[in-house]
Amino acid sequence: MQYLMAPTREEVNRAHAENRCLAIGIPGIRNLLAISRRRLILFILLALSSVSLHLVYNSAVFDTVTGRIYSVFVVSESFLDGGTYNASTTDMAWDPERNGWSSGEHGSLTLNETSISKLQKNITQLQHLESVDCITAYGNQLVPDRGNVIAVTNSPLVNMTLWSASNDTFNSSVLGFYQYTLNADGGAVDSLVWICAFLEHYNATQEDCNIARARAGAQNWTIFDQPIQYCLSEQKESFCTLEVSLTIMIIVIFCNAIKAVCMVVTVWDPEAVLATIGDAAASFLEQPDRSTRNFCMASRDTFTVEGKNAWYLWLEEDKAPIAKGCEVKLRFWHCAPNQGRWILTLILSFVALAITTKYLLESLDQLRRTGTSSITDLWTMGFGAINTRSIISFDKWNEKPSDVQPILKTVVITNVPQLFLTTLYFMYNSLYTAMLSEDEWQRYACSYKALRVTSPKGQQRSTYFLSLPYRYSVPISESFAFLHWLCSQSLFLARGIIYDESDNIVLSDSFATCGWSSIAIIFVLVVGSLVMLVTMAMGFRTFRGTMPLSGGHSAVISAACHPPESDADASIRPLQWGALPGAALVCHCTLSSQEVSSPVRGQLYA
Repeated sequence: MQYLMAPTREEVNRAHAENRCLAIGIPGIRNLLAISRRRLILFILLALSSVSLHLVYNSAVFDTVTGRIYSVFVVSESFLDGGTYNASTTDMAWDPERNGWSSGEHGSLTLNETSISKLQKNITQLQHLESVDCITAYGNQLVPDRGNVIAVTNSPLVNMTLWSASNDTFNSSVLGFYQYTLNADGGAVDSLVWICAFLEHYNATQEDCNIARARAGAQNWTIFDQPIQYCLSEQKESFCTLEVSLTIMIIVIFCNAIKAVCMVVTVWDPEAVLATIGDAAASFLEQPDRSTRNFCMASRDTFTVEGKNAWYLWLEEDKAPIAKGCEVKLRFWHCAPNQGRWILTLILSFVALAITTKYLLESLDQLRRTGTSSITDLWTMGFGAINTRSIISFDKWNEKPSDVQPILKTVVITNVPQLFLTTLYFMYNSLYTAMLSEDEWQRYACSYKALRVTSPKGQQRSTYFLSLPYRYSVPISESFAFLHWLCSQSLFLARGIIYDESDNIVLSDSFATCGWSSIAIIFVLVVGSLVMLVTMAMGFRTFRGTMPLSGGHSAVISAACHPPESDADASIRPLQWGALPGAALVCHCTLSSQEVSSPVRGQLYA
């Protein structure tokens, strides 16, 4: 895209004729108004395909997690020996008003009679779990490898008033049961209330189950106010799938096809663009630009601060050279990019860090409610791992598990940070390109060097990729590649499939939503801050040369390329910028392969 934004010599000439400068060697939006329509269309196609690609690319292939709907039966020890139970026993639900258990809405035990009967017949095949292990095994909203669970109590049954359809007093080996669903009461009540209801000061409508606290108090664990000795758990097969979204993959292939075509067309572009400062300098040395003659001390400020009027009047009157003195002062790298580029980059960086910090604090607050607060806990949760404790919101499937609508919407939301990060990459890349291009330009005032151009001739040197030395371009690219990966692990597509006791998919509880990882967000903050701070620190390096600051402006580069007529092949030879010998009152500075001297303070140059 930066190559497409580079102007040709003809386009630069037209701009200079209109008293306008174009950007050379650095991305410049103003160039889009000057380049050919063909390259402008290619640029727009690349930009649009990049936007679309960044919004879906990371989610073309994704994995799913599974969970199960199960029932919790609180039974007496007699149940294990074939004890009878009353079919009118109802399910239990948490009553927020009385902050306790009451009859639920799933019906009586008759509806689960097949399940309870099967459990009783296969009691020896169930896995024995101590209370703390049972809490651990079922202490997640998504339990992929566990089914129904029996919680055994040693409470006496004689004359016990049980929750039943008629609230009668009877003897039964099943004291009550709880139907677990992923979103209990539409999300108003914590789904794991059956585990944490015994905890002091626990409020199922305002906080999530703190599994760490529950484990710590496992010896005093109660369900339906009945003390639990141990559990018998039904083991299930865990399903795991890796899925490819055909719709997203088609979008990815289509966008990449557009990019490939645009790149092929660009490579075979017959127009010779001035992609680097070396390309522009070579062109101006071979064919000097009359519009910048006698402006050898002109800097970027000459054409941006003094305005076009000074240039315009001089061109119209065509009078004596505009002589200027040599200003020898310490100049920093941050002077090369214009202030607007710095301000926009830093504002976008601070906004990105502020938003990331905001969501990190919110995520930590949500995890703190579940007892996850230490850095060790966050590390254990992992990067990009789907966990119901770190899910933003649920989008239920209305039709079938392959329904693409909720997935595509979630994919776009989760990949917006990727698009923002790519924008930041281009901004930082342009800052480094401007600083390093200027540094190389300034070095021509220190010693003889051949020009670094796209297509070398004579003693010219081959250019770096888009003006960035590899010792800078590789760390920058790798840093942002790492940030892109961290972003994909910080906010990601979380797709869950919920199964019932018969291994059938429960569409009403299956979901496609956004998941997040606090530890990955922390890494994004650290790495992002380092990138910004290192870039700001690089801005305080100083230039070695004393050439007028170009800032990638075509007119400034042109003004430095007016060699003597005797230096016909200067562009293909080693060059140095300095004052030509022979003049007395007003000297002339230029890039030349002949002998030059350093400008002197107090001397006039034009």
